[in-house]
Amino acid sequence: MATQEKIDAGEAFHLWDHLTFRYDNIQATQIWYEHAHDTDFKFLLKNGLQNVLRKQAEMLEKELIKFGIPLPKQPSDVVKSAGDTTLLDDDYMFRTLNIGIMGALWLHTLALKQCTTNDRIRDIFRNLLIDEVNVLDKLLLLGKLKGWINAVPLYSPLQ
Repeated sequence: MATQEKIDAGEAFHLWDHLTFRYDNIQATQIWYEHAHDTDFKFLLKNGLQNVLRKQAEMLEKELIKFGIPLPKQPSDVVKSAGDTTLLDDDYMFRTLNIGIMGALWLHTLALKQCTTNDRIRDIFRNLLIDEVNVLDKLLLLGKLKGWINAVPLYSPLQ
């Protein structure tokens, strides 16, 4: 599909890089969903997979196709369960997901900062950043509720 819309090399890279990141996130979330025990955590993972990650991946795929950028290799839709769901603890998966979201926030921010040619593409990265902040907020609320956030020592000035 040919388009008259212009993007620069950095914007093309960020679109491609975000899609590869989303593919990795989809695969990791599928694995975690298969190993999660807590029903609230499973719900959050399933919701994130269906309503955030896959929708964002589809949107990014359409953008790459529009600009004639080759799509990266897609992850398999089938996740082979190891059978032993005790390999991963919910709180560990939660903290790993939290770190991953921090990485996504950085990735979206970097793209937002560097995309200066095409305002519409920059808006995509702004929206991804806002969506990620909202996901992080829900994740932190769940983590506090479940006691999965490592307690930070309280600060009190020396007297």
